[in-house]
Amino acid sequence: PLIKAKALVLGLYFGLLICVVSISLMNLVTAVMVEGALEHARQEKEDDAKLAKARAKQMVPEIIHLFDQIDIDGSGEVDLKEMAKFGEDGLVPDLLFEKASVDSMADLFETLDVDGSGVISRYEFIEGLLNLFLRDVPVPAQMTMKMIRQVRSDVSRLQTNVEELDKTVDVLRPFPTI
Repeated sequence: PLIKAKALVLGLYFGLLICVVSISLMNLVTAVMVEGALEHARQEKEDDAKLAKARAKQMVPEIIHLFDQIDIDGSGEVDLKEMAKFGEDGLVPDLLFEKASVDSMADLFETLDVDGSGVISRYEFIEGLLNLFLRDVPVPAQMTMKMIRQVRSDVSRLQTNVEELDKTVDVLRPFPTI
């Protein structure tokens, strides 16, 4: 019999075979589990996106109603005075400040007035609030955005001051002599 003649070689062969087959099977099982976990994560992400879209659809009428309440003159645009008046009247839902991470209607106005025009259109208002409510923006990122807006405001004010100073210098500059 072969087993008695080459016992050491066959024992080594079958031992290695068992090790290789068992490691291969473990790799296959691991691959199936990882693939299942990735598929589950992808499905969960899709479900979250669907849920966010459904929440957005539910929130839009409420946001439009809020905009209409703030827009006193019915112009379709809200300025800082209208936002401040709305805040002073105490009509602001507590959830608005909590979700938007702002302290006042003026802060909310600055957050929503991305272009710095001084007015917020209905579209800007709706899009801005949906972004604030549905995106999980970390507080440091919000603070950074707020500081950038402040710097932009300061630079704009500085530019205005320089232009005024330039006009003043032009007036005070003596006329060239011939």
